[in-house]
Amino acid sequence: MKCFHCGNRLGKGDLCLTCGQDVRLFKKILAASWRYYDEGLKKAQSRDLTGAIVDLKNSLLLYKGNTEARNLLGLIYYEMGDMAQALIEWVISDNLNPNDDHAAKLLSKIQSDQVELERGTLMIRKYNQALRYAQGGSEDLAILQLNKVLSVSPHMVSANLLMALLQMHAGQNERAEKYIRHVLKVDRCNAMALHYKELLKTKDVRKSAVKEKDFVSKEAEIRRQLSGNDVIIPTYKENHFGFHTILEVAAGIALGAALVAYLVMPSRISSLKSDFDQTLISYNERLSAKEAVIAAGEDEIQILSDRIAKLESQVQNADVQMASVIGEYDKLLQAQDALRVNEYLQSARIYLTVDASVVTDEVFRQIYGQLQEEFDDNGYKSLFPAGLDLYNRRKYESASEYFKVCTDLDPDSIEAKYYLAVCYVRRDANEAARPLLEEIINTDPDGAFTESARKFLSNITE
Repeated sequence: MKCFHCGNRLGKGDLCLTCGQDVRLFKKILAASWRYYDEGLKKAQSRDLTGAIVDLKNSLLLYKGNTEARNLLGLIYYEMGDMAQALIEWVISDNLNPNDDHAAKLLSKIQSDQVELERGTLMIRKYNQALRYAQGGSEDLAILQLNKVLSVSPHMVSANLLMALLQMHAGQNERAEKYIRHVLKVDRCNAMALHYKELLKTKDVRKSAVKEKDFVSKEAEIRRQLSGNDVIIPTYKENHFGFHTILEVAAGIALGAALVAYLVMPSRISSLKSDFDQTLISYNERLSAKEAVIAAGEDEIQILSDRIAKLESQVQNADVQMASVIGEYDKLLQAQDALRVNEYLQSARIYLTVDASVVTDEVFRQIYGQLQEEFDDNGYKSLFPAGLDLYNRRKYESASEYFKVCTDLDPDSIEAKYYLAVCYVRRDANEAARPLLEEIINTDPDGAFTESARKFLSNITE
């Protein structure tokens, strides 16, 4: 265990031996994080993957450096068919702790099998497409896409759940039940699967509810009848005494009452009053002690609340940063996929939108470097001739798309800017052409395209 302030190893005390920082609260937070990890591990071993995810996220919420919890969370995502989320957790774990052999091995295993990695990426895209089909009302197309996904990734929980929902909506309850059973084999406590399972037997549930309500009502009635609040009045026979006996008993009672009143009661009252005073003092002392403990506890609660708020803020910032990282990963993979299927213009467009400064991961840097090298060497050379061919065939709208990417790849190219501006003029987009023509004239007053640029600028100004 290392100090959060200086990074040196901690001892058994409440203070860091190196920097003197108070680490009591830090140790409590770490202990709580590891307890959540232990609970998550037990649930994962018993196939309660949903519950395990909740516990592991709580563990990481308390201490993001718990790489054991993060590695296990990644394994659970991988088991549920969510490869992208698993890779994210392992990459974070590897960055937080470069000496973590477990995370490095998991990443190496996935990255070494490029076919598996590409297949996983493709399945995620197909699932997203199926989800869009379902949201748009094209349920048949969604089912076809999901069949492709499940044929390759049968453990993908989200795909099985979506398929079950579509089958239920189509009235195919037996098929829906098959997909629900498959989800529960992977994650036996999946809340959505259990909910769908209950929906399939709605009528039986309603009958059971009626029976349960009747039983509860009868039980309540029985308890009311047997309540101890009812008063049982016994029967008795009145005894008859003689007149003298009654007088003797009454006289004895009066004499006893007098003796108690004058001899016993004063000392008894004094004793009771003294006991009451002592008891009252004792209660006051205990109450003061408890109030002091409560006040100290409230101070500690306030300190813990402030620390928790700070940790939550850090976690939220990390979530925002992670969402940005995932977005850049997604754009990078889309650019790579487009390049692979020879959609060169689309690949270049996506590549130009990638913000490489957001991600420091080595895998990301490697893929981005390959794309950067490709477009630096061949991007302009490949796209400009294609755009010029479209321009010569008077397909100005299509040509402008190529010239626009060329100007982004090479901002100093006067030639690309000129043809882009002319395409805009031919399309009556004069406001878009104007700044390009002015830039050509100001940047290269004696260039080959300057005189033509002046003429075009003069025409659109008139």
